[in-house]
Amino acid sequence: MMLIAGVMFIFLGFFTKFAAILSTLPTPIIGSILGVSLSIVGGVGLSSIKLIDAGSSRNIAILGLSIMSGMVIPMYVAEHPIETGSEAVDQMLQIVLSIEMLVGGIIGFTLDNTVPGTRAERGLATEEVEDCSKTDSLYGFSDGIMNRLRLCPLITYLPILPRLSTTND
Repeated sequence: MMLIAGVMFIFLGFFTKFAAILSTLPTPIIGSILGVSLSIVGGVGLSSIKLIDAGSSRNIAILGLSIMSGMVIPMYVAEHPIETGSEAVDQMLQIVLSIEMLVGGIIGFTLDNTVPGTRAERGLATEEVEDCSKTDSLYGFSDGIMNRLRLCPLITYLPILPRLSTTND
């Protein structure tokens, strides 16, 4: 369902009349939609914490460092503008490093994939993960797309795609 909604919005983005209708929405409604959307994204992100080993100092350090860096680095960049000598690079880095969720996410993703840890610590070998694979039809792609993705074995290593198999890793 979410895949269909995303494709529909991308398709409708090509039509300026649809954009004109959206531009007539009052600012409080846009703010409330944004607030609900971001709270859902945050809730889904926090719900994935139940899958990791919360007693592991590795996971606690990665989670804490990601959250703190996601708050501190954008504040530092706001107070101390970046000057590399190239105005385009300066603007790009300023924009990217001022997004708290992006900075924290990149640091968390990098640390989780570089700091050694067992699959159980990372939340990849628990029973809950196997139960979550049953919900791929809700959050994943359709069966036709999934069957095509299975044809390329390298895609199974991408952590951003839904599980392609239900076998135990």
